[in-house]
Amino acid sequence: MKTYADTSFLARLLIHDADNASAVDAHRSLGRPFLIYTPFHRLEVTNALRLRTFMVSNGTSAIKRRAKIEEQEAERRLKWCLAKGLFQATPMPWDAAIERAVELSTSHCHRIGLRSFDLFHVGAAVELQVKHFITCDLRQAALAKAAGLKVTLVRRE
Repeated sequence: MKTYADTSFLARLLIHDADNASAVDAHRSLGRPFLIYTPFHRLEVTNALRLRTFMVSNGTSAIKRRAKIEEQEAERRLKWCLAKGLFQATPMPWDAAIERAVELSTSHCHRIGLRSFDLFHVGAAVELQVKHFITCDLRQAALAKAAGLKVTLVRRE
């Protein structure tokens, strides 16, 4: 089954913190599907890891060191997932995904209230012809469902 996970879910899989268990459990309960990993994921996931480190930049030196170690560990897990094929490198149909995102915005933004990146993820999933969409974002889940995708919404435990 082709499965598209948004950045919120992929980051939870990679970062071993309090939210990791819910992502791992959800992935396991779905039969550990291979997850599409586009160039857009590459930007968003790696930036999310770095942003997480930046967010503690006003913390103590111990907190900053721990955040940097966690970032490096998550980057190693990402490389491992790509090498093992758990995250499947997939070309992005950029133009088609943007056009689909615009259509989704026209149809759903007034009702759901969506960010452009959320629209883009769902548009990309539709254009990549996936059947299943995994997210930790309630609004993005509503959009994916409205777009006809089977949705798994992962919430904090």
